[in-house]
Amino acid sequence: MSAQTPEGRVKAKVKALLAQHNVWFFMPVQMGFGESALDFICAHPLTRQMFAIETKAPGAYLTPRQGVLIERLNAHNLAAFVLDGAENSRSAGQGYFVTPLGLFKKYLDSSE
Repeated sequence: MSAQTPEGRVKAKVKALLAQHNVWFFMPVQMGFGESALDFICAHPLTRQMFAIETKAPGAYLTPRQGVLIERLNAHNLAAFVLDGAENSRSAGQGYFVTPLGLFKKYLDSSE
């Protein structure tokens, strides 16, 4: 069994949380073709709300490209979350903040 990276542990938490709330998600794999994306593209099964998630290792920051992608999503009234598994907010760079995990859970609960 290979050791998980800090970001891998956050992704595992997010996957479990999404499964618990029956949220459909897709994790694009970048192969050098097309346009890059955030880690998770999601849709809630009841409300049909689309949203995206970028996971970061605790203390890590968004890249400029990730900031641009979030801006593009927000411009189309789509939510984008930056999650690092923490319960406290902090700067994620590029003018964005990490969403505390408890607040993200409330978002999922309010969509049901």
